[in-house]
Amino acid sequence: YQRRVHGELVHRRPAFRPMCGATNSMFSWREFQAKLNSELLGNLGNFVVRTLAFVRSNFGAHVPGPAELGAADLEFVAETDRRVKEYVEALEAVRIRDAIFVVMAIGQDANKYYQDNQPWRKDLPPERSQTVIAICTLVLEALSVLLYPYMPAISIDIRTQLNLPHCIPTDGECPDFAGVELLRDGGRFVVDNHLDGHAIGAPQVLFQRLEDDHIAELRKTFSPPEFPAVLRVGQIDDIQLHPTVGDRNYVFRVGFGEGTPSRQVVSGIKMHYSEEELKGKLVICVCNLKPSEIKGTVSEGMLLCADKRGMLGLLTVQGEGLLGQSVRPLRAVPYDGSEINIKDFKKLPMKTGKGGVAFFMDMPLLAGGMAVVAEKVGDSVATIK
Repeated sequence: YQRRVHGELVHRRPAFRPMCGATNSMFSWREFQAKLNSELLGNLGNFVVRTLAFVRSNFGAHVPGPAELGAADLEFVAETDRRVKEYVEALEAVRIRDAIFVVMAIGQDANKYYQDNQPWRKDLPPERSQTVIAICTLVLEALSVLLYPYMPAISIDIRTQLNLPHCIPTDGECPDFAGVELLRDGGRFVVDNHLDGHAIGAPQVLFQRLEDDHIAELRKTFSPPEFPAVLRVGQIDDIQLHPTVGDRNYVFRVGFGEGTPSRQVVSGIKMHYSEEELKGKLVICVCNLKPSEIKGTVSEGMLLCADKRGMLGLLTVQGEGLLGQSVRPLRAVPYDGSEINIKDFKKLPMKTGKGGVAFFMDMPLLAGGMAVVAEKVGDSVATIK
C-alpha cells in the first residue's frame, strides 16, 4: 500500500519541465522525502489517525455534533475558511505549489487546534470534547476534497475512512457529495451538522516514513533518463579545407551569438555538402565534448549528423532567434555540463523519425520549443552521430 502511495505522489510530480518558464512547481527528490516525512506523515497523517481514532474509541465510531462554539473555535473556523478561499484563488491562478502549501497549512493548524484544546482530557466537559472532534472531522472532510487534485488515492483513502462517497465532481453536479459546497463561490468552510451521527469507517495509517533506500528505488523507477551531452545551436561562419585531409574534412568556425566564444570544429562531411550549402547554416554542436586533434588540427566540438546508409545529413533547426539556444530532449534530466568523451557520447541512443525529427530515446530534441530535424534522411530511421 505504501509503495502505491509513494508511487502515485512521484508519478504526479511536476518534474523537469524545460519548456515551462515558471519554477512554481519544480521537483526535488530531497525535498520530496523531507516533505513526506515531516508534513505528510507528521502533519496530515497524524491528524487523520488521531481524529478518527478518537471518534471510534470515544463516540462509538459516530461523528458527534458540535455544541456552542467558543472564541478559539470561531477563530480556527474563520482561519480555515480564509485558507480555503486562498486555495481556490491559487488554483484558479494556476499557482499549483502555493495551493498545496495552503492545504498543508490547514492540516498544521488543525493539528495545533486539536492539541491546544485537548479533547482527551478527563476533566473536559463532554460537549467541549464533542465540539472539538466535530470541527476536526469537518476539517478532515474538507482536506479530502482539497487534496484530490494532488493525491487522488490519498483523498479516496481519507474518504473511505470517513465512510463518505468517493465522487469528486468536475462540474459541480453531484448531489451525494457534500464537499462540493466547499469550493463554490470562491471557497467556503462552515461548521454545520451534515456529519452529525455519521458512522465512520476504520482508521488506518496513511503514510509511513520514507527512508533513503526507498528514495533510491523510486528515483530509479520514475526519474527521466539523464542526457549528458551539452548541445547548442550554432552557425557556420567560416569554412576552410583541412590542411592534410581536405578531400574529406572541413574546418569550421562555428559561432553561437554575441557573448559566447566561437569554436573550431573539424567535420568529415565534405563528400556530402558543398561550401555554398554550408555557409551561414544553423547546426547542432556538441559543446562539452573533450577536444580532440584530427590530423594535427584541434576540434573543439562536433556537428551532429544523421547517417542513412552512409549518406550524412546535418541536424538543424528552423526559426527566428535560435542561435545559441540550448538543445535538449523533452523531459530529460538537466546535466551539470561536465566534459564527456567521444566513446560515452556514441553510447547515447539517438536516431531520427518521421520527417527527420531527431530523438533521444523516445524524446524529441528541442531548441527554443522547435524540433531539431536531420536533412537528407526523410522519414527513414537514421542513427545520429
